[in-house]
Amino acid sequence: MVEDIKIDINKRWHDDVTGRFIPKPENVDEKGRILAYHATKNNFSNFQMGDIGFHFGTEEQANNRVRENRIIKKAIIHIKNPLYMEDRASWNVEPEMIIKLENMGIANHEEAQQLLSKYKDDDHIGYNSSANKMMRDFLESKGYDGIVYKNKYEGEGLTYIAFHNEQIEKIGG
Repeated sequence: MVEDIKIDINKRWHDDVTGRFIPKPENVDEKGRILAYHATKNNFSNFQMGDIGFHFGTEEQANNRVRENRIIKKAIIHIKNPLYMEDRASWNVEPEMIIKLENMGIANHEEAQQLLSKYKDDDHIGYNSSANKMMRDFLESKGYDGIVYKNKYEGEGLTYIAFHNEQIEKIGG
């Protein structure tokens, strides 16, 4: 089962955090909208708020992300001010991500220390939903409404993280 969804990024295309410009991806139309795919094992009609956000990429990436009993949804996603980052393999917030944001100039030293303190105060093992929500809230406070990264693991191409379900425009069923 495949449903339609689109993505809209109002930014010039560039590579990760290097700032080098890259050719416009093939799935971007003349209006800058990106047709992207989300893989899931659960059938749902509306995206419910998660923690860091909703991941969308190429059809190949979606098929590689969930290999069995998958449902692929297509969409247009509206991200106007994404943060460009390197692929982290896992988007579960860890101290390394907070330090990376400080090195990128997104968080100043005091903010990074506050985030690290909150992260350490949170009793967690494995996936840390509250730390991921904390990171999304911090990035939003800096004016970002999503994340874009060059996918290294599920397939070639860019992957997009939309922070809120209102950014996802369903096209079909």
